Amino acid sequence: MWLQWKQLIYTSQDDFIGPDGEVLIVQKTADGQPDSQNHIVECQGIPLSESFTVTRYRPRVERAFSRIEYWQPMDESPTRPFWLVYTADGQLHCLGKNASARIADPADNRRVAIWLLEESVSPTGEHICYTYRAEDDTTDSAQQYLSHIYYGNLAAKEALFSWDTQVPTADNWLFTLVFDYGERSFSVKDRPTFNTEISWPVRLDCFSRYEYGFNLRTRRLCHQILMFHRLKALSGEENVTDETPALVSRWLLAYEQNTAVTTLVSCRHLAHEETGNPCALPR
Repeated sequence: MWLQWKQLIYTSQDDFIGPDGEVLIVQKTADGQPDSQNHIVECQGIPLSESFTVTRYRPRVERAFSRIEYWQPMDESPTRPFWLVYTADGQLHCLGKNASARIADPADNRRVAIWLLEESVSPTGEHICYTYRAEDDTTDSAQQYLSHIYYGNLAAKEALFSWDTQVPTADNWLFTLVFDYGERSFSVKDRPTFNTEISWPVRLDCFSRYEYGFNLRTRRLCHQILMFHRLKALSGEENVTDETPALVSRWLLAYEQNTAVTTLVSCRHLAHEETGNPCALPR
């Protein structure tokens, strides 16, 4: 899920593209005025550090009947606008509240092109958090790559963690999905570790997009998706800290690579036994 501009000059005249790919339009009140509220200083019962203007949007063609809100700080501050999406099943999704979940012009971070999904929370307080890794090439630094997905929070909380300055650490989650861009071995015989200090390689067919008014270059390639569980915490042990999550399964992505184009040729789903031995899962 993400939100982005349709045509960009970075003014109020620009159109937004919603999570379903449909153009968004400002919702109107009964008297035909934009549905917008100023001086919002609280959300989900959490007091906010500054005032926001909240404008409601809806898709030009309605399908999901979600409530879509665009949050803009009222005063000059480092805070950038972000989105909240309330879905019909009671879930709340937060997009682009923190810088790591936004794709913006490296020369001016006020020019946000894409807001990425950062967090989801269910009516019963179950959370999913998404973290992104920024491109570290100094000349093409705009891109953000999905790095980890955390879910299975130990303590339920109805409000978004994103309202807090401190997101829960890895010890507060039971499950972690890791996206590997070549930092770990992707041989079937090897068992990848949770942490790694190996640098990520550059893909052979780097490519750029310029429709946002800056160079959005993709230089990395995902080679595997790793599923880690905190087995001690899952077994019921109490006060488990500093547990290294164990690999239980992974998806191995194989490509045909060259400098012109990279093609995905296979995706293998492997489980890992307690001994570390891999076994192929049925299709």
